[in-house]
Amino acid sequence: MAKSNHITISEFYCTQCGQKGIMIPRKANAQREPGHLKNMYWIHCRKENNFVEIRPFGQEYLYEDFLLEFKNGNFNEDGTRKEPYRQFRHHYWCQKNKKEVEENG
Repeated sequence: MAKSNHITISEFYCTQCGQKGIMIPRKANAQREPGHLKNMYWIHCRKENNFVEIRPFGQEYLYEDFLLEFKNGNFNEDGTRKEPYRQFRHHYWCQKNKKEVEENG
């Protein structure tokens, strides 16, 4: 069986400051789950932080998903998630829909 040499470049975003970090190539057989957290030193924050991995052609976790988590406080001070992303997204949309229903009464 032939080995796959397919490589994708993943983007990483800091869970503390939200800035785009370095890009890392990953072989197809070494890819992580969508929204994977990776701990790296970040020159802008001058410390080790968790970064969210986003695949360029991924459909499960996009940059918009990171922004939703980042802007709505789903990351702790140490960069870990307060809730798993799917659970956080569900709670976020339920609360948003509830507010819309209450406002439109």
